[in-house]
Amino acid sequence: MTKDIGKIKLLKLENVACFRNMKIEFSDGLNVFIGKDSTGKTIILKLIYSILMGLSEALEKKNPISKRRLGEEIGEKMARVFQVGRVGRLSSRKQGNTRSKILLKADNLSIEISFSTRSEAVKIESIKGKKPRKIKPIFLPSKEILSIFKGLREVYENREFEIEETYIDLARKLALPPRKGKPVEREKALFQFLSEKSGIKQVIKKDDDHFYLKFSELGNSELEAPLVAEGFRKFATLLVLIRNGILSNGSFLFWDEPEANLNPSFSKEIAEFMKMLVESGVQIFTATHDYFIPKFCDFSFEEKSIKFFSLFKEEKGENIGFSEATKFTKLKNNVILDEFIKLYLFERKKAFIQQDLQED
Repeated sequence: MTKDIGKIKLLKLENVACFRNMKIEFSDGLNVFIGKDSTGKTIILKLIYSILMGLSEALEKKNPISKRRLGEEIGEKMARVFQVGRVGRLSSRKQGNTRSKILLKADNLSIEISFSTRSEAVKIESIKGKKPRKIKPIFLPSKEILSIFKGLREVYENREFEIEETYIDLARKLALPPRKGKPVEREKALFQFLSEKSGIKQVIKKDDDHFYLKFSELGNSELEAPLVAEGFRKFATLLVLIRNGILSNGSFLFWDEPEANLNPSFSKEIAEFMKMLVESGVQIFTATHDYFIPKFCDFSFEEKSIKFFSLFKEEKGENIGFSEATKFTKLKNNVILDEFIKLYLFERKKAFIQQDLQED
């Protein structure tokens, strides 16, 4: 049994969702995905996450399971994460029965799965590597759940209620109590940094299953999570995950649109926090439409610790292509940078027109 699976190195997709054929090699540190809507940024995050979570949940079972049962577990997890009736709905839409394949490689693990349009489960084509002790994937959706934590869990566990399972997985992680003993130095530094930048000195989950926040400027006053701005609830979520040991060395963080409902003035702090996470042994995958966070990451990270990926529809429109770079400004098909350049040129043109009118 090996301690963990190491870092994720490669993802290969064949006839999966909007991807006809794609092979991506990742950075061990931060991986930033940009692109227009419907180019598959979040799909890539969810595919990797659901496979890792399927494996993680299988590892937690007391008795070993067969390849067939593992395929069923991963297929069911993928369907719940993507909120589809069966995993076969993730096959690329073509006439007839489409065969899809996914290859995921890490330092100490390689798993290849396949499924078709009508599949209820995935088939494990191959799985190589020693059995890891634990796999620690965390998915942060674009919407926070701290304010609806109690109701979300109760409804999902007791009623017929459909929601993508990334939210439920996150709620289960937030429900865990703080880890025993003193936090290691890396985690202590992460907590202190985020606490100082956000002003949140403590996040408390009480017996009523609600979260309360204490801010430095308010002394010992406690505020219910719904009374706090959503951006601060996102910071509070991260603080809880650090405190209970979920977000730590060996974790995989999948962070969808970190800029959502967050003031741009925090962009630099988010980039610095991501750098600290990487230095603490966390591998990060994030999808964004933002300019500021990738740009600050560009300044903060060494090129060996970061990769930017731009996803785009190829000319025929039948496949998603991508470009990659270790510098944000060197990334081809950079729709975010292109729009900022357009805005800059528009402002300059407007300024010249106003100047000419004043001179006339």
